[in-house]
Amino acid sequence: MIHELVNIILNALAAVGLAIAMLLTIAMYLPSLIAVAMILQGLGEIISDTLSDARAKRNKKNTTTERPKPNQPKPDHLYR
Repeated sequence: MIHELVNIILNALAAVGLAIAMLLTIAMYLPSLIAVAMILQGLGEIISDTLSDARAKRNKKNTTTERPKPNQPKPDHLYR
């Protein structure tokens, strides 16, 4: 009876110790994980800015081009 109780207590302590060891391991790698997350966020912002700039240039270029008049015939290469 006492041996079983001691065994249960030791198993509980081992489980708590394992959980603490896992948390310490995660905490040890946390700064590098945060650094990687910040790098990825920065890359995402750069890509987003680049895409929005390209989209703005494309939209600006499309508005400045001359549009054909309604009665003007279309070029032949559009019918092929």
